[in-house]
Amino acid sequence: MFESTAQESHLVWHYDHAGAYVPVDFASPLSNDGLLEGGGPLGSSHGLLRELLQVGPALGIDPANPPAPPAPPARPTDLEEPAAPIPYEDSPFARERHVWLSLHAAATRSLGQGSMIVFS
Repeated sequence: MFESTAQESHLVWHYDHAGAYVPVDFASPLSNDGLLEGGGPLGSSHGLLRELLQVGPALGIDPANPPAPPAPPARPTDLEEPAAPIPYEDSPFARERHVWLSLHAAATRSLGQGSMIVFS
């Protein structure tokens, strides 16, 4: 039951290590055997941004005036390298807020530049 519902969400139905979002608006993520074998479902940056704006308030984020996104790494990183620790935030949803801010920055950049978001 969860899986079929998740497959309708641009925010939920993606792989954190593979897959992509494109700056094209479509209702549900695209998925077929070829996409799944090649890295994961294909999401819409428009759809991702819409869903982020819906969940932002539940995380204590004002979508109309979000905080600054996390700073990018200071240097290229390796795939197996541990992620840098997230800045301390006194919130039960600190990690979720960090991810929201990162995805929001990526989605707005994707739409502004007409570029893909690629997880690899």
